[in-house]
Amino acid sequence: MKWSDYNVVLTRTVQGNKEWSKYLSDLGINSVSLPMLNIVEKEIDYTTLLQPWDALIFTSSNAITIFTNHISLQGHMYFKSLPSYCIGSQTYQVAQELGYNNLLLINDDERQFHKEAKILWPCANSVIKDYDVNYRYIVKLVVYETVETKQLSITDRQILSARPILCFFASPSAVFAWKNLDLFNSYPNFAVAIGNTTAAAISTLNIPVFATANQPNIEAMVVAVEQSLANTI
Repeated sequence: MKWSDYNVVLTRTVQGNKEWSKYLSDLGINSVSLPMLNIVEKEIDYTTLLQPWDALIFTSSNAITIFTNHISLQGHMYFKSLPSYCIGSQTYQVAQELGYNNLLLINDDERQFHKEAKILWPCANSVIKDYDVNYRYIVKLVVYETVETKQLSITDRQILSARPILCFFASPSAVFAWKNLDLFNSYPNFAVAIGNTTAAAISTLNIPVFATANQPNIEAMVVAVEQSLANTI
């Protein structure tokens, strides 16, 4: 089997799909953008930014970008010098590109958080793991919410029916949005997961995982797919 035997479908946000689509296009791989999640920025209480903070937690590239826009508007650029715990290499990279200069890359191990530090956590309205449950000094600042796509156009469904789908999932949220549109049952699906957490979400729906990346990025997803394609008759 080869890439052209499939409809390669990307399910991130519009912006996320643009980034992945460009990478795939540079490799000669055509893809279809079907965002399962839409980013809606939230108003924040700016008095939160006036409080003294010892560190930041970043678990989302979207959260970093939106939070940075807020602090830029308010002139609170000292945040960029605070110790910033980044979960995952992609989050780290985005924070670095936006000028945060005291970054700590950790692999979802909250034991690395300083117990007594007062930490601000810009995040979405729904997060998979609540670090603030065990750490009373961690405060969540909701800067955006993700809203599921509720329906697909007739054109989108025609595209999906043309060939088997090789569907790239970057989060459990996108997996469940896909399920809620009944797309797993409507079309032949081969799911590609960005990591083990997303793969586990797919597996709970009794959907086989075609490939799982060993690093949370599009490059590793492509490598995983090519390995699986090589083993597919």
